[in-house]
Amino acid sequence: TYGAELSSTIDLTETWKVTGAYTYLQIFTDIYGYDTPFGGNTTRRFYEDNSPNNMVYLRNSWSPTAEWDFDVIHRYVDYVAFGGN
Repeated sequence: TYGAELSSTIDLTETWKVTGAYTYLQIFTDIYGYDTPFGGNTTRRFYEDNSPNNMVYLRNSWSPTAEWDFDVIHRYVDYVAFGGN
């Protein structure tokens, strides 16, 4: 398994900041000699295909007053093949 994550927050004004993050994850499994009741590929499919490779996060935060905060969050997660959509 290996990966990396980058994250940064920028204060655009005193009341508005933007946070962004990117994550990369890669998983490889060794199934040789591993027998399951469901077949040898089950372990590989569960760990490798059930973990997204890329994830992106973007958050806009605005605090016009001390009592009010507005946040808009956008997320992207790569396709996960095993287990459905």
